[in-house]
Amino acid sequence: MQTAKRSRIILVGRFLRSAVAQRPVQLMTVIFLVALALRLYGINFGLPGEAHSDEPFLVMHALRFGQGDLNPHWFVYPTLYMYVLFGFYALLFLFGFLLGVFSSTSDFAVAYFTDPTSFYLLGRSVTALLGAATVIPLYLLGSRLFSRRAGILAALFLAVTFLHVENSHYITTDVPMTFLTTLALYFAVRLMEEGRIRWYVLAGLAAGLAISTKYTAALIVVPLASAHLPGAGGSWRGLLPALRSKRLYMGGIAVVVGFLIGTPFALLDFLTFYPFLTGFLEYGRVGFVGLVYTPWVSVFTDFLPEGMSVYLTLLALAGLLYGLVVRRTRGDLIIGSFVVVYFLVIGGSQLNLPRFWVILVPPLVLFGGRLLDDLVGRWISKPGLQGVVLILVALLFSVAPLSRSLRYDYFISHKDTAVLAKEWIEANIPPGSRIATTLYGPRLSQTREAINEEYRLRLQEAESVSQARSLDPTPKESVETKALYYEMLLKVPLREPSYYAVRQTALANLSLEYYLENGFEYLVENASTRNAYLRDRDKYPDVAVFYETLDRDFERVQELWPNRTDRPGSGIIIYKLK
Repeated sequence: MQTAKRSRIILVGRFLRSAVAQRPVQLMTVIFLVALALRLYGINFGLPGEAHSDEPFLVMHALRFGQGDLNPHWFVYPTLYMYVLFGFYALLFLFGFLLGVFSSTSDFAVAYFTDPTSFYLLGRSVTALLGAATVIPLYLLGSRLFSRRAGILAALFLAVTFLHVENSHYITTDVPMTFLTTLALYFAVRLMEEGRIRWYVLAGLAAGLAISTKYTAALIVVPLASAHLPGAGGSWRGLLPALRSKRLYMGGIAVVVGFLIGTPFALLDFLTFYPFLTGFLEYGRVGFVGLVYTPWVSVFTDFLPEGMSVYLTLLALAGLLYGLVVRRTRGDLIIGSFVVVYFLVIGGSQLNLPRFWVILVPPLVLFGGRLLDDLVGRWISKPGLQGVVLILVALLFSVAPLSRSLRYDYFISHKDTAVLAKEWIEANIPPGSRIATTLYGPRLSQTREAINEEYRLRLQEAESVSQARSLDPTPKESVETKALYYEMLLKVPLREPSYYAVRQTALANLSLEYYLENGFEYLVENASTRNAYLRDRDKYPDVAVFYETLDRDFERVQELWPNRTDRPGSGIIIYKLK
């Protein structure tokens, strides 16, 4: 009996080993489909409202290119991903034009302001596809650098990792950047192995395109340089010839070319670009209002354990140490240099959020997969049994991140607090009422007068409210961008019920006297915005007084709070002023 059972285990192990060795395409197809499903499920969350602060900026600028001006006049983010979105939106317009849905680009723009759902779904689908596709260059990188089994394990871990799954649901730049940096790492390994000029060019182009997606990807040049130096001798004596190498300069030129392909107006409109770049660097020193993390430590105590699971994080970090201290191959040092330098630079910045660490998930899980493969190969001598043990252990490490990803997908498939607040307002507050709300509160249909007043206040905010005080993590938008936005918004047909609803970045940007003197009856506050300021009351005492007075003197007629099971979003508090 035991002999038969043992034989079955050996047969299963041989099958798994054969599948890895002879059918990697089929295995990777399954992993890719799993990754894609996890990233597409629940992708319509929060619509037609704004669930992420970055999404409206990227979508609006992508649509604005349809006016014929490819200069964004706004460089908080480089423009590559906006151009990619613009290409997909152009296809959407063409499809709608052929079907008679749109007769002009103006109709297309009005459609966005009427109901942006289709625009967001398309953009989010592009992010999800790039997120799922990242398993492919990661598998190629692992197979080339360590082993085919290590590549497959890394791809599996990435497919289910919550931090990557979560951010693949948004129209943001972190996931596309991660796809490109993983591709650049693969080309860097090919550069290390062969030293051919084509790998220098491809690695440089991929790196430049990654930087043209998000500036923090600039640290990818570290592993590219590391891949070059050993090829030129790898010693101090060989450093000077390495620095004189034409291949190195070709790679450097390719980085610049790749960046300018995606963000050409960084050069063509340098006078506009430069202040945004310096503003971004300054904000790295200042940080976000109300968000305080311990430099470097928070990465290990919060960001990675919550985003990858404690067990997978420990495996990944152990794999990193194993590679840098024990194995110390050229490949280990190349990939490891990127992880270490990124941690030292970004980990010490005040501009630090969990999504900033999505870029490190592929190299970290690769180190973890390699360690797992080596340990099983060392402890178990029989190849058939190795396959069984490896797949079982890999599944054990995948359970926690997969479970978290599935819970998240189920969670965001429910109505969020902003949608519920909108429904409550429309059911309980008569049309025409004067309501002030935050940008990330319920999206109400506005009267023409309200839109004009909101435009005036947004211009006033840009002139008088400091960047940090506005709770806006970006330098001020250009006047031209605001003008175009409100010009198109005024063309949207009025829908009932319509309110004199005015949105602000934060309600505290205006005084209570303004709201009372201008007849506002309700204030709708996002609790996350409110609490962020209250946590920084020493830095913003006047804002703290605003909220304390609001709580003391006015009634809360409705509160909608998120939970961890079936209500996403931030807390929404509705105050009645009159």
